[in-house]
Amino acid sequence: MNTPMIYNGYSAIIEFDNECDSFRGEVLDINDTITFYANCVENLKQAMKDAVDDYLEHCKEIGKTPEKPYSGKISVRMETNLHKLAANAATMRGKSINSFIVDCIEKEIFRKNISIQSQGKKTQFFSEKKISSLDENTNAHG
Repeated sequence: MNTPMIYNGYSAIIEFDNECDSFRGEVLDINDTITFYANCVENLKQAMKDAVDDYLEHCKEIGKTPEKPYSGKISVRMETNLHKLAANAATMRGKSINSFIVDCIEKEIFRKNISIQSQGKKTQFFSEKKISSLDENTNAHG
């Protein structure tokens, strides 16, 4: 299993780099590049912490807002008629269009998860909890 390392809301994937004979980490889900290296497993957490802290300090020094993965905000573009239908469906359910879209995404993800499990494959990420509960438990997203 390939579980990402997590520090301060940032997730990183770790690989072994044969050329450097060390572990290489790279922070995921941001456009900026944050990488770090360690020669042993024990030093990986500290290397990630140092790399993320250095990134945040550098952003502060140059007056840039640091990128945070998964802010919880997305912009969705759709055809006008679909937008109207979604708004009507949300209203009929007594929900905001935002809540309606989140519910639809959750239902699709969990429906797919059930389908994947029924094919004999295992997944550990999804459970019957809502996605927001997963975020609170893992602190994986900012």
